[in-house]
Amino acid sequence: MFDALKSLKPNLNPKTIMIDYEKAAINAIKTEFPSTKVNGCFFHLSQCMWRHVQEFGLQKKYSEDPKFVLQLRMLPALAFVPKDDVITNKFI
Repeated sequence: MFDALKSLKPNLNPKTIMIDYEKAAINAIKTEFPSTKVNGCFFHLSQCMWRHVQEFGLQKKYSEDPKFVLQLRMLPALAFVPKDDVITNKFI
């Protein structure tokens, strides 16, 4: 798809692209437009997390464990933490 866009507009160099959380699409954008910032939307982040709950067979735990539900619901909120407030490699 990105090849087709570039063939229609050879000098295409978007500053940002907003997509869902499909790894293949993210990789394709990074390959075709290395200087482009890739953003995802909060709704799709939440959907992606639910797909992972299903993929790992955690639906039962989700329906029975309120603490697990709270922790899972808190994860997307990390998207709103300012980049400078994120602690990296602290526990590794």
